[in-house]
Amino acid sequence: MQQPESSRNFTRLRQLAELGFQDQKDVTFVLEKLNGDDWDLRAEAARTLRLNHYAKAIPQLAAALSPHDWCLTFEAMVALKELNAPQADAMLKDIASTYWLPAIREVAHKLTVDRHLPKVALTTSIWAPLDYCSTESFRCPVQRDYPSLKGARRAPLVLDIQGGKLIGTDHGEWGGELGFIDEKTTQTVIDENVLAIVWRGSRIFAVTGLDHGGLNRGDIWKVLRSDDGRWSARRLWRLPGTPYEIVAAPDGTIGLFGRFGSVLYRTDDTLQWLG
Repeated sequence: MQQPESSRNFTRLRQLAELGFQDQKDVTFVLEKLNGDDWDLRAEAARTLRLNHYAKAIPQLAAALSPHDWCLTFEAMVALKELNAPQADAMLKDIASTYWLPAIREVAHKLTVDRHLPKVALTTSIWAPLDYCSTESFRCPVQRDYPSLKGARRAPLVLDIQGGKLIGTDHGEWGGELGFIDEKTTQTVIDENVLAIVWRGSRIFAVTGLDHGGLNRGDIWKVLRSDDGRWSARRLWRLPGTPYEIVAAPDGTIGLFGRFGSVLYRTDDTLQWLG
């Protein structure tokens, strides 16, 4: 059976990180992934550029620093520091004081003091920063008077909308999806386990995630419908892990609680870490 394209691209990035660039085609491939739409490939591309000591990518790595994807920010800021980017220290100091996720603030602070981080943290996976930072999880109690959005694990989530239904499924390691069905159409919108579907005013959001084996991840998506009736989804935020409880406050704020701690997704499209 042929691997999905994303898996093949991820494997190639890992190979280029280990074996090095052979020609300009390799460089072009990695830069395309750094600037592409696949968040995991973007982070892995930044790591590959660092391990190849490709200083010409400094402008693209600086542009890749993002509050929405902490994995990409981690890889990009480590690369900028090791590549001796002229602006690295200034950017790191800003991240160390303003970034929403404490673990990333801690990494940025360490990089302003010491150019290198522990090699084990830099060679395992793009989820490395949470594995070795000393930052403790912050937790707050779930407010039980708010409606829980997740429901029982593996039970489909259904939202009736515009003559059809948005249906979210979570089958754990076997995968899940967000789909839309009506009398004429069946469409897959997100090809990941769906933990919550939230209708906030005129906007619809989905929360996805999987905690299995060595993988613990979560994401927030905005779900959109075009004028021709086609549904799509745009990833908005990478969470620090899989949320196990998701609640909606009356003002539209979404609380996400897991082993990573507690996060609020505010109505102004920002994340707030709760301490």
